[in-house]
Amino acid sequence: MSTNDTFLAVFLGSKTSAKMAAWIALPEAERRAREQQGIAAWKAWVEKHQASLVAMGGPLGKTKKVAVITTGENLRAAEAAGAEIVNDISALRFDPAIADEVVKATAGLVLMHSRGTPKTMQTLPPVEDIMGEVIRSLRESIAIAHQHGVTSESIAIDPGIGFGKTAEQNVELIAKLDQLMAEFAGFPIMIGTSRKSFIGKLLDNSPAHLRLHGTIASMAASVLKGAHIVRVHDVKATVEAMRVVDAVCRLAGGLHAPGLD
Repeated sequence: MSTNDTFLAVFLGSKTSAKMAAWIALPEAERRAREQQGIAAWKAWVEKHQASLVAMGGPLGKTKKVAVITTGENLRAAEAAGAEIVNDISALRFDPAIADEVVKATAGLVLMHSRGTPKTMQTLPPVEDIMGEVIRSLRESIAIAHQHGVTSESIAIDPGIGFGKTAEQNVELIAKLDQLMAEFAGFPIMIGTSRKSFIGKLLDNSPAHLRLHGTIASMAASVLKGAHIVRVHDVKATVEAMRVVDAVCRLAGGLHAPGLD
């Protein structure tokens, strides 16, 4: 996964928080049946939006990468349907065997930092040093990925905005992304702030559907601080904003925003 790769992350039967716990508790046969329904729905969605969805790398299905945010149960089905990048929200803590599947599929792997489980992460007491925690945990996850045969070139990292952090810590992670980039030189950094609750808190408790402007601001700040990949809901608006950021960076000492070529 090079630092020039950009992609739209597609939620395949997205199962977060309490929904994730309920999903894991289902009988295997029912999970697999639902996975196939999710794959079919995802394929239909891609076909419907093929012509209109344009991101930094071009139309979906041409130079684009399609990613799934998933757990081990539906990984094989997702890869069979064409997913090229796996975004593991536990950075291999929940299921290290995901790395084996990534190797078999020659896919990319995003290691995202999180604390606890989807059921507990929002109620955990905050850590004192969030940067130190993220760096330590991601180093461990990269080591596990390497042990399973995943190459460094196939890995991107994500500090996990919103996953077991306070609103203030989320802002701190964005502000210090350049430090994260220095700690993990050579690994692309992905950031996902889209519509998240910390933005709502900064904007007088704005609901999720009214957080576009805050999302754009957080994405611009993230790219300026070193993010290579952005994961978003509002693709067109974000792409336009990132192109402006890139233009500004190109004239700032000859630099440009990473990942936007």
